[in-house]
Amino acid sequence: MYGEGGSTMTMRARRVKRALTSLLVLIAAICIVAVLSMTVIRWVDQVVCVSSVARRLGVPATYAGIESYILEAATPGMTREETMEVFSRLGPSRVAFRDRVPSSHETRDTIFTRICLHPLNNLQIFAFFDSADRLVSTALLNND
Repeated sequence: MYGEGGSTMTMRARRVKRALTSLLVLIAAICIVAVLSMTVIRWVDQVVCVSSVARRLGVPATYAGIESYILEAATPGMTREETMEVFSRLGPSRVAFRDRVPSSHETRDTIFTRICLHPLNNLQIFAFFDSADRLVSTALLNND
């Protein structure tokens, strides 16, 4: 009788050990996928999409090249609509936030422009407009 109970405990212990091992393998796989998504996949996506957008615009295949295009094409004095047209040439663009600059009569639009599949590779642009909705300046947040 003691031998049978010990055998049952050993089988139960093996099942628990197997379940824990499977759980650890699953957690490790999830971590590996997360790391790949944040590094390798992001890097490959960046190389492909930045070069594609840059080729279409005729600028060097870097964020700096795209930024120089934005600074040259979105000139001060443009209307809000004209400015959005410039950003839409890069990719689908939308105003995510619009707020007033406290020390002046300007408004700041935070514009997200989707140029890549990976969300961290997309552009975030600040566009400052005067009280007549004319562009004053632009700044690219993620120009790495």
